[in-house]
Amino acid sequence: MSIKDCLKVAHYHDASKTAWRIQLTRYPIAAIYAIVVWDFIELLEPEYRLIYKSRWNILKVVYLICRYYPLLIWPIEIWSMVFDHNLKTCEVMVVFQQFSFIPLHFFPQYVLTMRAWAFTGRKNYLFWLLSICLTGLLGIQIWAYTTSLQPRQDGFYLFERSGCFRDRRRNRKRFGYVVLGSLAMDSIAAAVIILHCIRTRSTHGKLGKLFLRQGFGFFSLMGFLNSATAAIYLGELRGFDAIGFVNVLILPNLLACRFILQLRQRVYPTEIDQLILISRHVRNAIPATSNHDPEPSFS
Repeated sequence: MSIKDCLKVAHYHDASKTAWRIQLTRYPIAAIYAIVVWDFIELLEPEYRLIYKSRWNILKVVYLICRYYPLLIWPIEIWSMVFDHNLKTCEVMVVFQQFSFIPLHFFPQYVLTMRAWAFTGRKNYLFWLLSICLTGLLGIQIWAYTTSLQPRQDGFYLFERSGCFRDRRRNRKRFGYVVLGSLAMDSIAAAVIILHCIRTRSTHGKLGKLFLRQGFGFFSLMGFLNSATAAIYLGELRGFDAIGFVNVLILPNLLACRFILQLRQRVYPTEIDQLILISRHVRNAIPATSNHDPEPSFS
């Protein structure tokens, strides 16, 4: 085989490997948006009733960010990463991508942390403790997302046009640290709730039990996703980065919205919910009777 033939084989191998990596990245980026749209449509009715008609406060603002920010920003991410562009366009879009990822990663953590603070009685020392932890997590995210903003260029060398992806080969561990930071924040919030329940020997009634069930369900799911994604970024398993990363970016926002809606559903039940509750109380209050009335006594 001549040197020219060897170069052709090497070029073909590099091109096929790069094309496979690009396609493997594009699939989850496009697929996750279908879940975002489905979740939005499914929860539109309770969202209108429990969020739109409620008074404005910080929780309502955060809910709207978690709901509509992924819905509006992700089509731009799909356009930049799934479709092909020239290198000059990607140099701009990679910067946009990384800054736009920060709210996706931060606000779900804010929801869980502030709900944990509210559950424990809104104590000042816990507020400052959790705020310091959240600020530290935000600092890690800003450091990881906003440094070394260069697009990966091997696709442009081989095909001239490619999707816009950040070159993470030199700083891929930074993203592992971001995910580990999120896992640590979840663990701190869970520890605060557990210690409060042990100290007070109470779960604060049905609303508290609902919060505990949701909170630990959220923690368990996100703990699994964060652990798996951290293992990908901190280890040597390459090629599957996007599968884990889009999940830890998007799914926490959807879970945070469901978390808020279910808590509000408990606090502000509908008329049907109230009728069901009243019917249950009446049924429990009336003693059970036999199916046949006793025969009348004539004595």
